[in-house]
Amino acid sequence: MQKATVPRTWNISNAHSQASLDSRISNDVRQQAFQHLEAVKSQPNAPLYGFELAGNSSLDVTLRYYGLQLLEFAIRYRWNDYGQEETAQLLAWVTSLTDAMRPENPLFLRNKLAQLWVEVAKRSWGEEWTDMDQQLAVLWDKPSEEKGVANKILVLRILEQLSEDVINGEDAVAGLRLDVLGNALNEIILPYALYTQLAGPRKSRQTLDLGTDGWLRRICSFFAQALQHASGGAASEVVKGLETAALRALDVLRSAMSWISLTAADEVSLVEYMYMAFHSPNLAIQTAAVEVLFVMLSRHWNPPSQETWIKLCRQALRPDRNRHDQANFRDNCCSPR
Repeated sequence: MQKATVPRTWNISNAHSQASLDSRISNDVRQQAFQHLEAVKSQPNAPLYGFELAGNSSLDVTLRYYGLQLLEFAIRYRWNDYGQEETAQLLAWVTSLTDAMRPENPLFLRNKLAQLWVEVAKRSWGEEWTDMDQQLAVLWDKPSEEKGVANKILVLRILEQLSEDVINGEDAVAGLRLDVLGNALNEIILPYALYTQLAGPRKSRQTLDLGTDGWLRRICSFFAQALQHASGGAASEVVKGLETAALRALDVLRSAMSWISLTAADEVSLVEYMYMAFHSPNLAIQTAAVEVLFVMLSRHWNPPSQETWIKLCRQALRPDRNRHDQANFRDNCCSPR
């Protein structure tokens, strides 16, 4: 992967403009441009072209998105053809682009970056890539003056997709490294003390987390803060961003509740956090919180977890909380079937 030349990236940019839906461009020219753009994906330096296109904020967003597609093709279909130095370079490009993400970038660009992060993680996290948790934490802790809540939404998207692909889904790539990825996901999500208690001695395995409270507690705490700030009389655009972030936090929690230790849910007071949602007038947030509780309490539990499950049920089924659930049911215009 050598340095991209200006003529090469210019040719890609020119082909991309010719492949647009401009009515002045003939179908034959458009098809030739599409064929050229598709052929670029198989070229040896395609990932480098992709990085330079995606990282150039002066370009049209659709061209930058095509740059991310070049990286995606290399990661998904050529990863096993690369050596260690080349895969390390792909990882560095993906993390660099993610770190440079701006709040004003369109959502589809940010979502594609999250997808690329997850695709790399499925192939290297826990072995070659051992500091992912630290990198996520750095991205998460970017000051709001610099990133707003866009960085947190991006991290939440990454964590949700990892949970879905590694644990809940049947992703073929993740399935090849299920033991490594499953252990790694538990290690960074669970509170550190609980994880060490459940996992036992580490033996020769490398430490992958920061040794802190874990993402479960961090996400719950952020959810509460987002709700508090959204109800504090902020500008409407700020409130909208905070409510979107709160919903993304609930997406992660809903995904995690299908597999995470019930002891962890109890330890972080998850039920208490979920009923904070009813202090928000946002019906979508209330409904998403109920869905988190439903996933958690409808799980099949093993005998050692019975006592914890009963404790969580009692917390959730208090009479005052049942009234919130019933009100949410009515407001969603649902009826039993």
